[in-house]
Amino acid sequence: MEDFNWRLQDVDRARAACLAAIEDLLRAQGKSPVDYGLPLADPRLLEPLQQDDALFREIDAAARWAPQVEALNAEQRTVYDRVMATVDDPREVSRTFFVDGPGGTGKTTLYGYLIWSLRHRPQPLEVLCFAYTGIAASLMDGGMTVHSTFGTLTEDSTSTVTMQSERAQKIRNAALIVWDEALMSPGLQLTVVDRLLRDVMVSELPFGGKTMLFAGDFRQILPVVRRGTRADIVMSSIKENGLWSVMERFNLVQNMRAGNDADFASWLLRLGNGQLPAVDGVPDIVQIPREMVCDVADLIDFVYPQEMSLANVEEFARRVILCPTNEECGDVNGDVLERVDGREMTIGIPKKSDHVLRIRHQC
Repeated sequence: MEDFNWRLQDVDRARAACLAAIEDLLRAQGKSPVDYGLPLADPRLLEPLQQDDALFREIDAAARWAPQVEALNAEQRTVYDRVMATVDDPREVSRTFFVDGPGGTGKTTLYGYLIWSLRHRPQPLEVLCFAYTGIAASLMDGGMTVHSTFGTLTEDSTSTVTMQSERAQKIRNAALIVWDEALMSPGLQLTVVDRLLRDVMVSELPFGGKTMLFAGDFRQILPVVRRGTRADIVMSSIKENGLWSVMERFNLVQNMRAGNDADFASWLLRLGNGQLPAVDGVPDIVQIPREMVCDVADLIDFVYPQEMSLANVEEFARRVILCPTNEECGDVNGDVLERVDGREMTIGIPKKSDHVLRIRHQC
């Protein structure tokens, strides 16, 4: 509520926006505010908010995607053209695609162009897009998580989407369904969604005949299997699902983030593919070339100035250095703390002999 109040500067509109946000979360789980004794938001207060949000989303999407469709590289363009051709040809039998690509090869960019192109035709087409995690879903316009879209999917479950629901109608209207981070989803989720789409579309074709674009990176996280062995994890992946055989597969290998650093891009690809030699024969241990390792002092200099005043605390709060361990985090924090004006104080924590608190006094 405080966030809405701060942004809208109007208590009534903030309350309506808060209630609408709660309603969206509940309806994603098949519930309603009424089920919990909550009032519904006043639509008269929501209308200007929805118009503003829609306008800003449209402007943002146009600025991000519209001018750049021709900027796709050859690998991305091959997938783009194939998917678009399938959307345009209802006679096309092969309608399920999988894009494999390491991080940085432009998978999210590819989705963005497809989504923009279909939604901004003279006769706009619907696109549904979701991902396993909320972070990945937020990178796609209108993206949702798999769980919020279909509910909790287990081997014995059915989707919470009913045949007459609004979500079922959106599925029927969708010209394309994009599923990012597909490799994090257990294969059984594909089976449940496949069954749902066949029922919704009244079709025995894979995924009800919808054009499906799956994507992921085999070099990253596979499905999480509680107390599972390595073999259990592999067997739970979509690659072991019978639907894998109906997917037309593409590979993206050109690293778009590495820019002109071809050596770094090549090294990353070999690392992900398990092609680097092990150190002293120890499996899963590789040596990172020294020229590819950033000096910690240089990194701190890049993120923080040499002299810092807590008068600018909000500015510094927006800066962060990620560390793999608490020990390294402590080392970095110690170096940064030395740059803050004021007298340093060290406070021991009772019964925690290995914990101390270092602060700056009278900053």
